[in-house]
Amino acid sequence: MSCSTSTDLRPFILPSTTGEGLSPARKVNDNYPEKVRRLVLIGLEGVGKTTLINDLTGTKFETSAGKEGCRVSDEQIGSFIVEQYQIDLIDMIGMNCKDPGQWQKELQGRSDAHGVIFYVNGSNGRQSALGDLPRFADYCYNLTIPMLFLYRSGELDNFKNCGESFEVRSQYVKTTDKVQYENLDAVKRKIVDKFKSHTKLDTLIDPIEFCKQMTQLKKVNEQLRQDFEKLQKELQKSQQDVEELQKERQRSQQDFEKLQKELQRSQQDFEKLQKDRVNHSAVYEKRLQKEKDTYTNLKNDMRDREQSYNNALKKEQQLNEALMTKNNEHAAKHEQLIGRYDRTTRNVFLILLLIFVLLGFILFHSRTGMIEDFTALLERS
Repeated sequence: MSCSTSTDLRPFILPSTTGEGLSPARKVNDNYPEKVRRLVLIGLEGVGKTTLINDLTGTKFETSAGKEGCRVSDEQIGSFIVEQYQIDLIDMIGMNCKDPGQWQKELQGRSDAHGVIFYVNGSNGRQSALGDLPRFADYCYNLTIPMLFLYRSGELDNFKNCGESFEVRSQYVKTTDKVQYENLDAVKRKIVDKFKSHTKLDTLIDPIEFCKQMTQLKKVNEQLRQDFEKLQKELQKSQQDVEELQKERQRSQQDFEKLQKELQRSQQDFEKLQKDRVNHSAVYEKRLQKEKDTYTNLKNDMRDREQSYNNALKKEQQLNEALMTKNNEHAAKHEQLIGRYDRTTRNVFLILLLIFVLLGFILFHSRTGMIEDFTALLERS
């Protein structure tokens, strides 16, 4: 299994510090003194890691003939001191190109470190470019673990300036060809200068497991990217909504200020009405009392008028009764007059009849001189 070395692998924080993304590793030991730096030395099998530790620290660990690596004990550590900094170099089993991943079994026991030193054979760039070494280098780059690249002819602390592929980096290594392990004091100072500012212990995990989980993390990263783009669109829409809400808020604020002014005017009008009400209250009370008095007078007047009306009605009834009595009397008198008239008429008729008889008699006796007698008779009558 291999791990991609392309530039799309973005650096991320060591999983052991966050507890997210990767499998848990062994707990880091934080009890190191302030000026002690614990460094893991990694290289291909037979490159001379143990020999370098012996030369730098004065230890006498067993070394190999150069073609095959030797067995490294669990506590194969050499130390040296420069400028009051103690550097603990932890020897690591060599990486075997024919048996990749074998050294990973030894990694967990030496995983707590302030940094990693890659030891490369500058005279054999192709060998340095094979096996697990380039994968582990990219792995450490991604975990942002402090690293230093040392060569059998010197030291170089940055690989990124040499290009993207490990083969190009190896060709750069072959440009120097000095005596092996010369100028060890400069190498020690270079190691101290590189790692003295790094006080944090990092936990290294299995790179093979890391590569497996990197695929999952890439998928998660892609999903997160899509979610991020979606969130950006939603954020943009939310910003537009916020702008619209701000405009609406401004309009509402203007309306609110307008309503406040109207409320102030209404308050002033209300206060004025209250004053007018107080001022007109006495006038109203007087007017009300006057209306009450007028009502009382009208009521009394109506009662008097009603009483007068009743009295007049009684008088009218009495007059009607008297009139009826007089009418009855007049009727009786009228009947009497009619009786008298009838009698008078009858008498007149009799008188007239008598006159006509007398006239006939006179006419009849005119020849005989009876007229004078008749006249005398009339006079006597």
